[in-house]
Amino acid sequence: MSLRMTALLLASVLWYLAAANTHETADCCLTTSTKKVPHRVVRTYIIQTSDGGCRIPATVLITWRRIRLCVPPAAGNNWVAKLLRKVARRRPRKGKVVCHRKSRPSKKRA
Repeated sequence: MSLRMTALLLASVLWYLAAANTHETADCCLTTSTKKVPHRVVRTYIIQTSDGGCRIPATVLITWRRIRLCVPPAAGNNWVAKLLRKVARRRPRKGKVVCHRKSRPSKKRA
């Protein structure tokens, strides 16, 4: 009898955990601001679409201090498109990192 209760309890806990993980809330912009944002405060951006569970399309700007700013999509606004181009140019390029520090000659011990 206790084996049956243990199995039932385990099944209900597993069902609860599976149901809890399927209802993730999306972090969406509800409105957008038309106030221009300087490109030097923007670290990166995310494109929000209306078909991904959010109500409106928007561009989410993420600042260096991890603040999220909602602005209109780049397709309809020239200043947003320019800002995204500037941020994209600033992203680190792949390749070898070169150190420009002069190296000291090593002293050999006798």
